[in-house]
Amino acid sequence: MRFASNWDKWTIEKQRSYQLSMLKKFLVNQVIRFSPHYSRLHKEGKFQVEKLKTLDDLKHLPFTTKLDMIPTEENPAKSREFILQPNPDTVSSQLTTKRKSELIAGKLIRGKSPKSQILDEYLPVFFTATTGRSAGQVPFVYSSHDVLRLKEAGKRLYDVAGMVKGKDFLLNLFPYAPHLAFWVVYAGSESSGVPGFHSGGGKTLGTHRILDLISTLKPTNITGVPGYVYHILRIASEKGMDLSSIRSIALGAERTTQGHRDKFRRFLQSGGADNVAILSTYGFTEAKMAFIECPEGEQMGYHLFPDMGIFEIVDTESGEPVGEGQPGEIVYTSIDSRGSVVIRFRTGDYTKGGILYKPCPACGRTVPRLTSNLTRLTNKKELNLAKVKGTLVNMNDVDEIIHAFNEIVEWQVEIGKVNNDPLETDSVTFYISLKKDSDQDRLTREIVHEFTKRFEFAPNRIVIESTDDVLKRLGMETELKEKRIIDIRNQCG
Repeated sequence: MRFASNWDKWTIEKQRSYQLSMLKKFLVNQVIRFSPHYSRLHKEGKFQVEKLKTLDDLKHLPFTTKLDMIPTEENPAKSREFILQPNPDTVSSQLTTKRKSELIAGKLIRGKSPKSQILDEYLPVFFTATTGRSAGQVPFVYSSHDVLRLKEAGKRLYDVAGMVKGKDFLLNLFPYAPHLAFWVVYAGSESSGVPGFHSGGGKTLGTHRILDLISTLKPTNITGVPGYVYHILRIASEKGMDLSSIRSIALGAERTTQGHRDKFRRFLQSGGADNVAILSTYGFTEAKMAFIECPEGEQMGYHLFPDMGIFEIVDTESGEPVGEGQPGEIVYTSIDSRGSVVIRFRTGDYTKGGILYKPCPACGRTVPRLTSNLTRLTNKKELNLAKVKGTLVNMNDVDEIIHAFNEIVEWQVEIGKVNNDPLETDSVTFYISLKKDSDQDRLTREIVHEFTKRFEFAPNRIVIESTDDVLKRLGMETELKEKRIIDIRNQCG
């Protein structure tokens, strides 16, 4: 498989021309032939690839959502319907003339039989899965074809982040699990030649061993979930550790806020690490790849790979596409992947600044860029409160309030019911730990004030606990992602 060597220098006209050409071939030759889900929709007249004359015509194709893939009692193998599944007995008759010629060439040049090549192209060899927090867990499978794409995507991540073979050493703190974040970092290390220690995070090695690794390996880059990287850097700072080797921090799997960035820099500077690039990444299981900001400027947006997928931004209510730079929900369409394939997938992620097509003013790459200010739509909770019923609260904003207080070490928000009664109104409880000698009464008043100003209601309770107790609540070393905001309303009673 070959990938474009100059993928980040194409003009927007070349990008769109390539995407349209590849997408039409992909839909006709692969998706409606081999995907049970899209093949069925096409036969029912609901997936009219014939209307695709320009990329603007994508709007004529139906959306795919997480609900389409979540297993049900009636169809427990629902996610399998999105896997390309050519019939071994009839696949040769369904292949294009060009593909048949490639198989013959593969036999002559590499000595691999057409059947072996077909197996490499379609047979699942690896999978990742969604975390299942906002919906049921869904596996996404990769063939050998997709693994090569994953390695290329990982290599590009390292390239955009400015990591160089022979110069950099990476410490991967993402949890060791069948989740995209860990594996795209691992694949990028392997394909770029940048060495890395893939620790599996606190759940695998434990915090103290990871701190020892930082001391002994002197990594130039650390990557992981924001909450856990914060936890590591905070302890390293408290211990007075030397952090001067670190040149960049790459964060993923959860939203990165300005509060994170500010606190990270204070911890890093206390350990002798100045001018550290703090980069956010964006990825999701259904894309089978991830994207990163460039380190040349502050939050210049996630640099996309136009030859590997198509992004749209649509209005959250109408589903209609919006213009460049306009806010909306992110929609993704795969180009030329195998295994699990999604077309016009609604991610549930909202970008306030939309998508930009002008060259990056920092690094000069001409790729489309998703603006960095993203939020998860499912983090908007409808609360039935004593004063206001049915209030929609964006829980994405809670960490901005918390990070404004330097005295707060760790925190968790719990949404429950008053008196644990399922018929009562909702309640919001803050669990926080504080630095030594903090003024607890003043902080409590200020938190209530800021929370009321932002959300128009106050927390029902603010509970001050030890840092160890809050860390246990979060599952910092036992969960794949810390449980920062938990909703236990369905457990009350």
